[in-house]
Amino acid sequence: MTNLFRVEPPANPSPNADNIIANTKLLKNTVGWVNKNLFDEEQTSYAIFGDSQGAYINSSTNAYTLIAHISKDTDYTVSKKNGVGDSFIVAGFVTHPTIPNTTPETNSEVIIDDNSINTYTFNSDDFEYIAFTVNKSASGSLSGVEAMIRDANVLDNSYEPMASTQGTVKDFINQFSAPLSTQGLTPKDSNISVYSGGYRIIGNMCFISMVVKMTTFTTYNYGNYIMNGFPMSTTEWQPLNVKNNAIILDSFMSAAIKNGALYLSNTGASQSSPDYYFITGWYELDS
Repeated sequence: MTNLFRVEPPANPSPNADNIIANTKLLKNTVGWVNKNLFDEEQTSYAIFGDSQGAYINSSTNAYTLIAHISKDTDYTVSKKNGVGDSFIVAGFVTHPTIPNTTPETNSEVIIDDNSINTYTFNSDDFEYIAFTVNKSASGSLSGVEAMIRDANVLDNSYEPMASTQGTVKDFINQFSAPLSTQGLTPKDSNISVYSGGYRIIGNMCFISMVVKMTTFTTYNYGNYIMNGFPMSTTEWQPLNVKNNAIILDSFMSAAIKNGALYLSNTGASQSSPDYYFITGWYELDS
């Protein structure tokens, strides 16, 4: 007897290329790609040389080459805009190529050298770096070259700028690599100075890691700042971590920042001369 309460699921559409492309475009428009274009380095005036027995990158007039860090044994598609550049040379390297070089790198090869094409799909095998030369010697502008390497499973071929031009991960890492600064900091009096460290702006936050030195016995509270001139914070109190090199027995020491000024409380309860205060933490900048 037929089960009247059973609902058959609808048949799925056949998994043809058109359906896959439609689905990937839908994902791009709703979720968004995260660095679809894997190129993250460009080398102007450098080109790929060599053959299937080995490849290297050396200087060449008007040349333009891009490099990507990739995964092993993965299918990738390399592409460029039709009519831009005079070359289509793809080379694989097990390690990051030495630039410049005049001899083939160990474990490298030219995968494709065919200036008549604009797209090519291949497997990376044991390679972890791919280089792509789109121009080797021809003069003229390379504006709009739209060079891209993407996972071959991503069938949407619409161009996405490479990661280093998007202000994403690489720029964020560079902010962490910047040195600490003491620019603009003004101690309240000659008793106070920055012994080491400073601050750094990262996005809409300010990171503090510094040691403040006090040379004489002084007691401060939240109504009396010790240093001004930090990047402007919000008007609300924002707490920071603080510890000093003396043993505080009879008071609770704390630190906070407000309107770009640093405050300490109860600094003099058991202060030696000089005393050092280790201040670390994050606070939100005034928008």
